[in-house]
Amino acid sequence: MGHEQPPFLTQEKLDRKLTIVIFEELEKADRAFYDLLLQILERGELKTGRAVDLTFRNCFIMMTSNVC
Repeated sequence: MGHEQPPFLTQEKLDRKLTIVIFEELEKADRAFYDLLLQILERGELKTGRAVDLTFRNCFIMMTSNVC
C-alpha cells in the first residue's frame, strides 16, 4: 500500500543548504519508526525500504511530544 507514490523524503530535499525535519507527536509512532530514527541519529544516514541510502548531514532533526 502506498508503494506507487513517490517517496516524500528524497536525497534531493536533504541536500539543500539546510533542511529541517520535524517528527510530530513522537509518542504515537510505531515501534519500527524508532529503529529508523536511531539509524538517522547514530549514523546520519537511513536505508529506505527501496534500498536507497539517505544522508542527513545538512539536517536539523526536531521532535515533538504531547507527553508531560
